[in-house]
Amino acid sequence: MARSPKKVACAILVGVLAALAPLPLSAQADPPAVLSQPIVDKFIRDLPVLLDELDELGHDFDGEVLDAQGDPASFGPALLAGVLAEAGAEAGVSALLRSHGWDDGFWEVYYVVFSSVYVATMEQAMVLYPELADAFGPSLDPFRATIHRDDTAIVLRNLERLADAFDRAAGDDDGDGAGEADGD
Repeated sequence: MARSPKKVACAILVGVLAALAPLPLSAQADPPAVLSQPIVDKFIRDLPVLLDELDELGHDFDGEVLDAQGDPASFGPALLAGVLAEAGAEAGVSALLRSHGWDDGFWEVYYVVFSSVYVATMEQAMVLYPELADAFGPSLDPFRATIHRDDTAIVLRNLERLADAFDRAAGDDDGDGAGEADGD
């Protein structure tokens, strides 16, 4: 039985992203670096428009990523990789990415940026609320293990701009965290 090219591509992407899933930290070498400052600048510039256009294709990708975080105990690199693989396999997504100067490598960039921002945000929350450390601290290690230290450094240097891009993509143009619910 022949498989559709979309399903084959999805299976390949899932396999590649699953390979990024963490090994025990003692057995894992640094993952490859993915980011550079020009890539992060382009990501920041393109993210809100790309997510709007993905939504117009009928795929609420940003919402699916946020929903996946609903259960912190099950949210990890493999789950995020699965959501990204599904999004990448949707009809029209590759053409949309190409129209903005991206290839399918966008999903790896998204994974590294999102994971790094997620880890940084959770670490900041644990500093403010130390009681969260026992519950959330161990769940960050698998993400840390999949991100090259240079990528982490680039994201941290651009954290405010990246957070703003995610906020704009979510419809929070005024940066108050309220999104469209407040009538934006």
